[in-house]
Amino acid sequence: MSSCQLFHGPGAKESVLRRVREIGRLVVPPIGEEGLSVQDARDAVQLLLSVPVGDKTGVIIIGPLDDARSLNALDALLKSIEEIPSEFMCPLLWAHDIGGVPDTIRSRCFEVWAPGPLEGANPELASLAQGIIEDVLANRLYALPDAFRGKNEKDTESKLSMPDLLGALAEELALDLDNPVKRALWDRVRKVARWRNPLPVEVVAALMGDID
Repeated sequence: MSSCQLFHGPGAKESVLRRVREIGRLVVPPIGEEGLSVQDARDAVQLLLSVPVGDKTGVIIIGPLDDARSLNALDALLKSIEEIPSEFMCPLLWAHDIGGVPDTIRSRCFEVWAPGPLEGANPELASLAQGIIEDVLANRLYALPDAFRGKNEKDTESKLSMPDLLGALAEELALDLDNPVKRALWDRVRKVARWRNPLPVEVVAALMGDID
């Protein structure tokens, strides 16, 4: 098993940034955020061959891999993530949806599920998520709780953010993935988590199965 970690889920990017602080120092801004290109991948490989300044491990963030511009860009990373070339440098990979990452990459990584920024630490949020799941399963979800709604559908100001909600939903569903219905809903949450700025009405439609 490779020591290269691949974070995935609604809170993947936040989890990667936290991991950087735990193991070392970010040597360059995250690579591939606008869509990983072949040149981006080659630059990352060259950086992994270098020696960082100072006594901390150098860390390179690469992703989101499920939004890479081509398979060639991902192929350029294969050897370096299978056998990390330097003990002084560490790559951290991330993706919104692990299903969008080729098996050639996944088989070389240790996958880390990142459910969301709060990671279950907020009891009120967990309770809201449980209520939403119950409403979905009973086919009675018509709107999200007011905590996730602004003054109007396009108002981005609310008490809790949409990533908070999606992370909490994913966490609650992940507790019972042997249930095929909850597994199917979990898959929907993973899909909507890839959207950049979903509106509450779009999230409701996605959870109820009206949007692919």
